[in-house]
This record gives sequence, structure tokens and C-alpha cells, in this order.
Amino acid sequence: MEQRKTLTRRTVQGVVVSDKNPKTIVVLVETHKRHTKYGKRVKYGKKYYAHDEENAAKNGDTVTIMETRKLSATKRWRLVSIDKEAGLTLKEVEAELKEEILEAEALEAELKEEALEAETKETAIEAVEEKEETLETTETKEEILETEPTEGEAIETPVEENKEAE
Repeated sequence: MEQRKTLTRRTVQGVVVSDKNPKTIVVLVETHKRHTKYGKRVKYGKKYYAHDEENAAKNGDTVTIMETRKLSATKRWRLVSIDKEAGLTLKEVEAELKEEILEAEALEAELKEEALEAETKETAIEAVEEKEETLETTETKEEILETEPTEGEAIETPVEENKEAE
């Protein structure tokens, strides 16, 4: 029988740099090598285009990709797994903060309106109370005027009572 050679496909781990294309991600794989002349460890990076069928990987995710047959003019790799999901990006954090600020400003505006309405209600109540007080004073003045004698009636005063007593 024939023995089949099984090829082990290369797998590499990297960070997703771009996920803008549909079903395609760009993965940056960083490696370290020693510089031949100086011996210093130098970081090299290579970008690979990989096939992502479900568009599961997002920017900043750490993923594992595997070498495969040619899928397009540039794609020779496919996504195997998402090892570590990225946290929030700077743009997402800024958007959330802007939303929170707008909500806080809206709430503050509502509170100011309520306070203004309460002040106008208080001033309106004070005005009504003042009108009621003026009405009460005018009513008492009318009562006093009603009790005063008219021209034909005699006015009794304590001085006249004293004269009659003598």
C-alpha cells in the first residue's frame, strides 16, 4: 500500500489589525530575530490576509490562523480560533462617554426646568395669597363702611352720653 504524506499546516498566532473587508481579516504576526551583525533582538511583523467566514474576529482580538489552499489573490490563511477578545476600543469608550455626558446634560436641563417651574408656582402662590389678603382687607373696609351711620342717623359718641347724664 501507498503511504500518504500528511502535511501539517502551519498555524500562527497574531492580532487582528483590520476587519473591514467582508469575510476577511488582516492579522499581524510579530516575530523576534537576532540581528546578524549586532546580535540585538529585533521585532519583525508580517501581515497575513485570512478568511473569516462568520466575521467573528474584531480589531484587537488575538487569533490563531492556519495555512490553507489559495482562497483568493491574497488570502492563503483561514481563521482557526479567537484566543482572546479585545476590550473596548478608544472610539467606543469616547462614544460611551459622550452619551453619558449628553444624558447628564439632559437631566440637568430637566432639573433646571422643574426648579424654574417650582419657582414660578411659588411666586404665583404668593401672588394669589397677596390678592386674598387685599381682598380680605377690602372686605373689612366694606364692613366698616356698612356699620358707619348715614346722614340721617344720629351719631352716638361717648361725649354726648356724658352730657345727657348731667
